[in-house]
Amino acid sequence: MIHRIKILILLYFAITIPLKAQVPIILDADLDSDVDDVGALAMLHTLEDNQRINILGVVVTSDDIDAAACAAAINTYYGRPDIPIAVEKGVALRSFSKYTKTLATTFPHPLKEGRQPEDATQLYRRLLANSPDNSVIIISIGHLTNVRNLLESKPDDISPLDGKELIKKR
Repeated sequence: MIHRIKILILLYFAITIPLKAQVPIILDADLDSDVDDVGALAMLHTLEDNQRINILGVVVTSDDIDAAACAAAINTYYGRPDIPIAVEKGVALRSFSKYTKTLATTFPHPLKEGRQPEDATQLYRRLLANSPDNSVIIISIGHLTNVRNLLESKPDDISPLDGKELIKKR
C-alpha cells in the first residue's frame, strides 16, 4: 500500500508539471515482484503521448533476468523502442518473476535482437550530463541502489562532475 502511495505522489508531481515544455524524466523501477512499475511506466508513456514529459531512459533496479527486457517490451509496445534501458552491472541474475518473463518473451523489443541494457550509473551520468541545468526529474519507485551508485560516482569522460553535483545541477 505504501509503495502505491509513493507512486501516486511521484506521478502527481509529473502530471502537475507546467505545460510549457516536455519535462525530461528518468524512471528508476524495480520491475519484478509486482506490476506497480508496469502501471507507472504505462502512465509515463501516456503523459509523453500527451506531450507532458519526455522519457529519457528507464533504469531497472532488479536482479530478475527478464526485468530489463520487460521494460524494453513495454517501451516498444508504446512505440518507443529506442528509450535506453539500464541495469546495475555485476549483479547475479535469477529468474523469479512470471510477468517479466511473459512480457519479455511474448512481445517484441530490441533486447531480443541482441542489444544489451546499459550500465545504470553510466546511463544516468550520460542522460544527466547531456541535459540542461534544472531540467530532469528522476522518479525512483524501487530500490535505491542505482541512485546510490550515481550519487557515489566520480567524474569521468562523461562529465567532470561527480554524481552529487550532476544530480544537483540537473
